[in-house]
Amino acid sequence: MAIQDSDRQYLQAIGARVLSEANDLKRTPEALAGELGISLERITSVIAGEEEREKAEAVLQAMARVYPVSIADLWVEYDDTDHGVRIVSAADSLATQRIIDRRDRTGGLSPYYEYRDTAMSRTAPFKPEWIKELRVVDDSGADNPDVAYNNGHLMHQTTLFVGPVNFYWEINEQRHCVEMDTGDSNYITPFVPHSFASRDPNNLGLIIAVTYGAEVRQALTDLGRLGGGAFESLVADPRRPDEAFIKLLARQAAAESLSTAQLIERLVNAGFDSGRAHTVVTDGGPTVEEIEVIAAALNVRPTDL
Repeated sequence: MAIQDSDRQYLQAIGARVLSEANDLKRTPEALAGELGISLERITSVIAGEEEREKAEAVLQAMARVYPVSIADLWVEYDDTDHGVRIVSAADSLATQRIIDRRDRTGGLSPYYEYRDTAMSRTAPFKPEWIKELRVVDDSGADNPDVAYNNGHLMHQTTLFVGPVNFYWEINEQRHCVEMDTGDSNYITPFVPHSFASRDPNNLGLIIAVTYGAEVRQALTDLGRLGGGAFESLVADPRRPDEAFIKLLARQAAAESLSTAQLIERLVNAGFDSGRAHTVVTDGGPTVEEIEVIAAALNVRPTDL
């Protein structure tokens, strides 16, 4: 079977991945064939990047079933771009149209957003959506009962506005609203509750919401293996710098197998007054200069603290 040029690089990447994992598992192609129940001819063809896509992917799936290897560590993502570019027409976007209902002031459900997909790729971390605001408000009050806030989400979000759209968000149980118009934009950090609504019933506004998962989203599979209590002990609210610093410092100390007393002793040996070392370890509040000394004492970068 002739392999299309668009698939050749992908199939070669699968072949390299199979061979690399086989080497890590101390398996020859012959051993793979016997243990996976797949012919040696096919295994050899996959490793050479000469097997058709479906059969090559089936080898990765078989390896994940037979060996103690995660499919996420084996999988090679197919490049769905055209030499690095992805185009989605307005007609293609319209074909993905769906309406989302939310609660209104009466307590009932009514149309809130119209969603449409835009150009995105499985190889990219950005997930932009075209969203029309179907709920119309007659004021810019942040507590308008027709406005349905979400609970925030894991993704970072940059929003591009077209038309008269109200942007709502909530911080520390305090709600806010700003009137946005064409050309305006915003940035929303993860887990900030927010919402959008139109101001003009004759000119419904829309947004392009570009979400991005960053490192946390990419590590979600590994984070999911942690129990809830373990995860909570590792993280802190970045809006509380001292708490965040204390937890980061404790994590770095644990990596060095240092108790609190041993950590304080190491900081004293690095030049800290004993009282100040105790305060920084238990209460936080280090200066920039002190962070540099602490980082050097723990053999980490200042940015890790």
